[in-house]
Amino acid sequence: MARKLITAVLSESELKALRAVPFIQRNKIIQDKLNQKMKTRIMQLRAEEEKRKKEKFIF
Repeated sequence: MARKLITAVLSESELKALRAVPFIQRNKIIQDKLNQKMKTRIMQLRAEEEKRKKEKFIF
C-alpha cells in the first residue's frame, strides 16, 4: 500500500534520488509531495464543482 502511494506521488527518477537521502529527510520529501498532490486535487475538485454549479444554473 505504501509503495503504491509513494509511486503515485513521486516519479522514478525522484525515487532513485530518494534512496540516497537519510530516512527523516525522505519522509519529509514524501509528505511534501503528497501534500502538493492533495492540494492540486482539491483545487481540481473545487473547479469542477463550480463548473457544475454554473451549468446547473443556466436555464
